[in-house]
Amino acid sequence: MRAKMKCLVLFCSFLMLASNQAIAQQDKLPDAKQVLADYFKAIGGEEKVSQLKSMQMEFTIDFPGVGLQGSGVSEVGGGGKFRQEMEINGIGKQTAGSDGTTAWEISAITGARLADEAEAQTTQLANSGPVPQYTYSKYFDKLECTGIEKFDGVECYLLKYTKADQNPVFDYFDKATGLLRGSRQTVVSPQGQMEVETTYGEYKEVEGVKFAFSSSMQVGPGQSMELKTKELKLNPKFEAERFELPDEIKSLKK
Repeated sequence: MRAKMKCLVLFCSFLMLASNQAIAQQDKLPDAKQVLADYFKAIGGEEKVSQLKSMQMEFTIDFPGVGLQGSGVSEVGGGGKFRQEMEINGIGKQTAGSDGTTAWEISAITGARLADEAEAQTTQLANSGPVPQYTYSKYFDKLECTGIEKFDGVECYLLKYTKADQNPVFDYFDKATGLLRGSRQTVVSPQGQMEVETTYGEYKEVEGVKFAFSSSMQVGPGQSMELKTKELKLNPKFEAERFELPDEIKSLKK
């Protein structure tokens, strides 16, 4: 049970969010902004993507390595504002969020806690909008296409995003379709820094924009999390107080 708890704490913190051999390539690599433009086009067009301001997603979650399952709701309000609530069978309720400045978590395991600066930056970036990559050119200091690598058996353009004093973020875009196939980054969690690799699949169209309805997160050998989207709503209207800090979190800031 202790192993299950440790694994759950680890992945809950990552939610608030295989080595690959480079392929020899003689062709000139595209500019990173062009790869992103092709991605936006592949999922529905940059004009439609630019109109997405908020999102609500119902999901199921499975931790195969420890035999735990659950379900939840994630809400993104833009500008780093988000709120996520999920119920894990046999564990209880886990809630996380951010008002755009302060990231936090309340769980049956850890209680209420404030995310440190590095963790907050990671979670707020991941929840910067329904399509986070649309905000990357404003957030990161440098975006570059560093090569072509195989990810999940598919040739992909590898994009690297860097910002001073932060770990780089990597995205893998399918060379043939333009779709996002995976991502990789070193994240900060209550257990320290860890390498996380995420695979995306089952793209479905919602109001003219394609989203990955399944994702699998791998953290080292034997530690994985699988997430399936049940329902996704675009541009829902949230009450202003929806993303306010809970009282338990406010008390920690005093």
